Amino acid sequence: MNKTLIIAEVGQNHQGDLDTALEYIRVFSENGADVIKFQTRNNKYLFSEDAYNKDYNSDNAFAKSYGEHREKLELKPEWLTILKNECEKYNVKFMSTPFDEPSLDLICNAGVDLIKIASFDLGNLPFLNKISKKGIPVVMSTGGGDLKVVQDSVEILQKGINDISVLHCVSEYPCAHDRLGLEVIEKYLKMFPSCKIGMSDHFSGILSGPVAYMLGARVFEKHVTLNRSLKGTDHSFALEPHGFASFVRDIHRVPEM
Repeated sequence: MNKTLIIAEVGQNHQGDLDTALEYIRVFSENGADVIKFQTRNNKYLFSEDAYNKDYNSDNAFAKSYGEHREKLELKPEWLTILKNECEKYNVKFMSTPFDEPSLDLICNAGVDLIKIASFDLGNLPFLNKISKKGIPVVMSTGGGDLKVVQDSVEILQKGINDISVLHCVSEYPCAHDRLGLEVIEKYLKMFPSCKIGMSDHFSGILSGPVAYMLGARVFEKHVTLNRSLKGTDHSFALEPHGFASFVRDIHRVPEM
């Protein structure tokens, strides 16, 4: 009952650079992560032509159009096996979020250990059915979803997967401490007794981990960065290595206390 799974969510904070992605694996495995998580998109499949070519005027833009901006932040498909091997080298699990059907097949072919389902695919039953058929352990965030949609999504996944984690999540970036709503963890424990329950957390601090553990969470996902001042939307609220190590330490201390 005390065993935890702690996920370092790199997302696209590697900024499309393989060496940086490999450094994330090395650094955050050494600071207590059990899982290193990336994201995988096929942008031309995912977005309409108009959306792909739309001007993207943002301080965090890496290109003039939204599609080109997204492409700058992607890992090349041939790098996924390299990342998988690096995770094995550092004794952590390799995980990715597929944002579309081609990306789902891609990460499965690369040997992903776990599949992450993003909150916005909650209730996307055709996609969840395809994921279920892969039979690979799944971690699903539930930001913005009502309880009926969460329940329907879990039932679809359970058709083919025995190892499912349901993570309470608030889809705010960052999320203020008084908006975390961690009491939902207790609801999920009652609703999904055969699933692991946890938290996907966009709070910029570390106190949420121990509190969530005390409420029954055993899976914890936290955004990470090598430097909070880097260009990009997710760096500012992510934890740097020292902060992540403290997050892990404090979660592990709770059952000892």
